[in-house]
Amino acid sequence: MPADRKIAAKREVYISLLVISLLAAVAYMPLSGQLGFYFNDWYPLTSRIAQTPLTIMFSLDRPRLGDVYNLTYGLLGDDPVAWQWFTFAWRLAGGLAFFWLVRLLWPRQRLATTAMAVLFMVYPGFLQQTIALTFSNHMIGYALGLFSLVFTVLAVQQPSWPRRLGLIALALVTELAYLFLYEYMIGLEVARLVLVALLLHRQRPLQLNLKAGLRILSQWWFYLIPMGGFLYWRLFIFKSMRGTTNVDSLLLAYLREPVEMVSRLVIESLRDFIEAAYLAWGVPLNQVAINASFADILTGAGWALAGLAVYFLYRLWVRRSQTGAEPEEPGVQRWAVEAVALGALFTLATIFPVVLSNRHIQYKDLMDRYTLHTTIGVAMLVVGSIHLLLRPRWQQAAVGLLIAVSILTHYNNAVYYRDLWAYQKQLWWQLAWRAPQLKYGTTLVPLLPDRYRLQESFEVWAPANAIYQTEPGLLVVSGEILNRDTAPSMARRDKLDREVRRIYFTNDYQNTLLASLPGGGLCLHVVDGRQVELTQFDDVTVREVARASNIDTIDTAAPQRIPPAEPFGLEPEHGWCYYYQKASLARQQGEWETAAALGDEALALGLAPQDPVEWLPIIEAYHNLGRTADADELSKEVRRSDFRRRLLCDHLAASSGAYSSPEIYARMVAGLCQAEP
Repeated sequence: MPADRKIAAKREVYISLLVISLLAAVAYMPLSGQLGFYFNDWYPLTSRIAQTPLTIMFSLDRPRLGDVYNLTYGLLGDDPVAWQWFTFAWRLAGGLAFFWLVRLLWPRQRLATTAMAVLFMVYPGFLQQTIALTFSNHMIGYALGLFSLVFTVLAVQQPSWPRRLGLIALALVTELAYLFLYEYMIGLEVARLVLVALLLHRQRPLQLNLKAGLRILSQWWFYLIPMGGFLYWRLFIFKSMRGTTNVDSLLLAYLREPVEMVSRLVIESLRDFIEAAYLAWGVPLNQVAINASFADILTGAGWALAGLAVYFLYRLWVRRSQTGAEPEEPGVQRWAVEAVALGALFTLATIFPVVLSNRHIQYKDLMDRYTLHTTIGVAMLVVGSIHLLLRPRWQQAAVGLLIAVSILTHYNNAVYYRDLWAYQKQLWWQLAWRAPQLKYGTTLVPLLPDRYRLQESFEVWAPANAIYQTEPGLLVVSGEILNRDTAPSMARRDKLDREVRRIYFTNDYQNTLLASLPGGGLCLHVVDGRQVELTQFDDVTVREVARASNIDTIDTAAPQRIPPAEPFGLEPEHGWCYYYQKASLARQQGEWETAAALGDEALALGLAPQDPVEWLPIIEAYHNLGRTADADELSKEVRRSDFRRRLLCDHLAASSGAYSSPEIYARMVAGLCQAEP
């Protein structure tokens, strides 16, 4: 190749890499600084809090994950933004490996292979990258698997045996690494076999006979060693303690209902193929955008347009710079047929092990995680299909539309997680303002707004102990989520032993502290079971178990605990909720002058609650200090809504003995429960 053509080719590769990286950043990073920890992201923190090594926690199902976490958590700690960038870097590494792979397969198809890599990166059917700490491991495993395939392709194409052996060694090491991280990605080994066969066929056409099979085996048998060793360990030596990853439980299910399980295997594989390859470009967007605000949708559209601009500027540059570079192959070519065939086969191959293990793709409950490793096939299938089915003028328009849909999907998905993290930070900062310290044995039960509910108990007690723990390894606070399954135990005040990944604790519902964050600008309501004061916006389940909440679990005399900046961020601005929490604390302490002073300061600053019920600590303080006129003025705000007035008066009637004195109680009833004239 002439020198000028080599320079042009290198320049095109660098520009393509830049475009892929820019579009990935547009898809994933606009809100990265506002994202936090979610769901299983709290596992490393639970390990540190409970002084239980990560290797022990993950010995239940994937032992090598503990080793990876030891390295990554030791490096990044509890900084959520660092995890976002770390996970993005590994996602990008996987994307660059995929770009390398498709360029090795179809080196003359510059626009098509770059389009494949872009769609691979921004694929909208996988929305868990925002859960960065947890899915960093998936990104690491997938990137290693893709690099392993690249090394295999290079080895087959390499005529020099010393270099070929070096590449095979790299492929074997990365193969073993990704298998021990995530066994369900083993379908990539089918892709490896098919790639070897395709490359050998290109070198010299293969026939369907034993000789051709032996020729393929001569280039592929190396990779059977790590795969076979892993499968032997996974099937016969290691016993997973989780039902979803336990081979014996799975085998028993197939033996008990063979017809049903095999039928399911076929049907779900085909269904998941359709979901991963086609429905991914529409269903997730509908789900994440349905509750998004107009402003967020508009902002997401702006980012999508920015992404389109980058892509079409790249396309224009490629067309204008083709002089001196090797031209694209014209018309409908064999490469597109190969891309469709490989894409369909790779997609099915990567889906099959997931369905075999009795799991499948769903665009809910985080079950879209199983689409991640299908992207090696989906990107080839989609771009190949576009080039086969559409005329040239429409091909890049179709790719551009898919890019725009993907960016819009990811932005609005990040909006949800941004808001979920904002609610979590409100919970922990407002609780810290309200409760200087929680007593040993407290069972904390918080409830976030609908659509933003916590899913597991460790999402409660891990961050709670990060704030309130007094010595390493001591779980001062246990915790539970509030739902229809857990509410009866709270109402009965049961005492239950719990275990999460080798960490043992007890939920003693005699010492329940219930905290409700209704959303909509309302503050966190730390419920006093003897003096229940809820709003019309508090969940009905909170009302059902409110009497079980024991406010004496708050140690009001202890020094103030401050949430650590990592992961909870800096202390928020002192708005109304700060004054409400501090006034509620002063009320519990009987420091009426402090509570009244906080109310005076809030009023002077022009602060007011979204729901007037939050005036109650200050109203009671005013009554205790003889400031009846001030109390009556605020009481008018509370009783403006007849529904709110009746709800509050029902609570007052059931809490008569909990107020500071019978006289104060009578004054509050008189001020709050009389109907407006």
